[in-house]
Amino acid sequence: MDATASGDGRSLRIAVAAVVACSAVLRLAATWNDLWLDEIWSLTLVNTLHSPLGIVTELRHDNNHVLNTLALYCLRPLGSDWAYRLPAWVAGVATVLLGIRLAALEGDPHAGGRRLLAAIVLGGSYPLVHYGSEARGYALSIAFGLAAVAIAFGDGVTPRSRRAPLAWIALTLAFLAHALALHFLVALAAWTAVRALRRDGIARGLVTVVWWLGVPTVAFAVFYVGFLHGVTVGGGPREGALPPLLRAIATTTGLPFDTPPGVLAVVAGAVLAAGVGDLLRRRADAWAFYLTGIVGSPLLLGILQPTNLYAERYFLVSATLWLLVFAQLLTALWTRGIVPRILAAAMLAAFLAGNGARIAWLLRDGRGAYQEALAYMVRHTPDDALAVGSDHDFRNRLVIEYFAPRFPKPIRYVRVNELTAPGPRWYVAHRALGEAPPPPALTDRLGTRYRLETEYPTAPLSGFRWFVFQRVE
Repeated sequence: MDATASGDGRSLRIAVAAVVACSAVLRLAATWNDLWLDEIWSLTLVNTLHSPLGIVTELRHDNNHVLNTLALYCLRPLGSDWAYRLPAWVAGVATVLLGIRLAALEGDPHAGGRRLLAAIVLGGSYPLVHYGSEARGYALSIAFGLAAVAIAFGDGVTPRSRRAPLAWIALTLAFLAHALALHFLVALAAWTAVRALRRDGIARGLVTVVWWLGVPTVAFAVFYVGFLHGVTVGGGPREGALPPLLRAIATTTGLPFDTPPGVLAVVAGAVLAAGVGDLLRRRADAWAFYLTGIVGSPLLLGILQPTNLYAERYFLVSATLWLLVFAQLLTALWTRGIVPRILAAAMLAAFLAGNGARIAWLLRDGRGAYQEALAYMVRHTPDDALAVGSDHDFRNRLVIEYFAPRFPKPIRYVRVNELTAPGPRWYVAHRALGEAPPPPALTDRLGTRYRLETEYPTAPLSGFRWFVFQRVE
């Protein structure tokens, strides 16, 4: 290798390392805000256990992301909100590194550029920053799922490979982190089948498919029958699949939330089609993996297990794989001349601008400002204690009772069925981002009147806005 090539390679490695470091810092900064309802709910469930075994035998609840719940159980003695998010932070950084590893496996003269663009796209993705800094199982599931993909891609799924057990372990851990990892398994099955059958023929190819995917398939089946089947569903907005899917596309691409659905579909579909087309042009079997993971597996699951209870995070596997396709497409454009290079630069700039604005939003507003809201009530309560009611006993009570011990004045939550005239001094109304705010004046069921004092925002994807009302004397 000549000096110029060596220098370029060194510069690319430095650039990739710098991007990874910035990604880690961004995710770390995003852990420094209040825990939101689902994180607190998970901790509340953990507090009912007497041993780790109870995670799978007692907590039959969809808010129990087994691997993350185990981490919370082990970290609970520290009593630190920030520490509870550390596993997700590690997984979030690992996701960026694994994306770089997958780009490096391309093995062409542009692999260095692929690594850098993969680092930039994954490192600057708002959904990956968000879930890579939240004490839930999504980041762990994505990281272990990508680890299994990297193992399989790096090996080429050779027959009876000794690397296969590592992929089995990674996929099983991904399932335990969150059942959405099933999409990794289905996508890997499609890619393995295409690759092995084309290379080895039907008989040997099927043996290879079973060798690589038989154990994790059985593992998921056992997990489904032994835990997932019959779990209690916590609930949420029942708006069907389309509205959360459109929001997930907007969040992933960086487009505004009010972008027309047709534009969202065209942008996301065009990137996917162009990226898969580039893989087909290069005769890369990975097209089957990405097309199945992004579209095929979620569509199949929606048909086999229909539900109207969706959220943006349920499309996170598809979003992550779409980001990898996007990074590959940018590399392909960058190497094809001045006009495609300008197009690639414009696409990357638009992506980073949209995602960067939301990351800034997350760093500013977090997943809600619950402690700040309670501090406001404490400061403006002349009595030695204060009482708070709200528009949702479960959601708001859990949050208030979690943070209440951190304040010098006792804070008591008053349930709806405990109300007595004249009602508590304070009343909290909560709204998800995008929902209409409450009116500036409210009256509870006993006739107590409240006026809006202040409100506290939240960033997209998790958390609630809080509107703080005070009783009219």
